[in-house]
Amino acid sequence: MYHSGIWDKERAINEIRVYKTYDQIAFITQRAIDQLLRMYCRLILSWAGNKRMSVITMQRKQMLL
Repeated sequence: MYHSGIWDKERAINEIRVYKTYDQIAFITQRAIDQLLRMYCRLILSWAGNKRMSVITMQRKQMLL
């Protein structure tokens, strides 16, 4: 928020919080996000496969595969 100019320096510092840790570490990469999106899109498209698909939907399906 500070870097995008929404908050000034004082507000950004006031928003810093310390939370109890739960010993959980997550490594999230753009590659992992892209793979999940592809998986969900394929699932949706396979569900929609039983229905009549428009030309745009077919083009999107080809891009995902």
